[in-house]
Amino acid sequence: GMAAQTVLAESGPERGILMTPEKYERYSTMEKDVKLLRAREEIRSILFLSTDTYLYLSAEKDMASFSAWLSGVNEGSVERLKTYFDLVPEKVPDGIYLEPEYVQYAEPFLSRGYRQEVLASGAYLLTKTAP
Repeated sequence: GMAAQTVLAESGPERGILMTPEKYERYSTMEKDVKLLRAREEIRSILFLSTDTYLYLSAEKDMASFSAWLSGVNEGSVERLKTYFDLVPEKVPDGIYLEPEYVQYAEPFLSRGYRQEVLASGAYLLTKTAP
C-alpha cells in the first residue's frame, strides 16, 4: 500500500514518484542500464522486452516496436514482434533489452543474428551482428 512507498525517485521518467524500496532498487538498476545504452552509438533503435514501458523514454533511441505497450512479455507478444519485423524490416532493432526473467525469449533473435551480452545488472542486451 501507500505506506510502503517511502523512497522518492529523483531522476528519470519516474522522477517525483514515491516507490517501495524494492521498486526503487529495481528502477535505479534499470536507469544505470539505460544510461549505458544511451552511450552505445551503434544502437540507434531499441526494443525493450519489459513490462516497464517508461524505459523507451529514458533510452533516447528510436523505439523499434509497434508499441511500448506490449500485452505482457510472453510467447504471443514475441510472435507478434517477429511478424511485425518481417512486415516492417526497417524497424528491426539494433538492440534488444531483456530483463533477466525474460531471457527465454532471446532465442528467436539470436537465431536471426543477434549476439547476447549480460549487463552488470543481470539484464541481457542483444545486438545485431554485422552482415
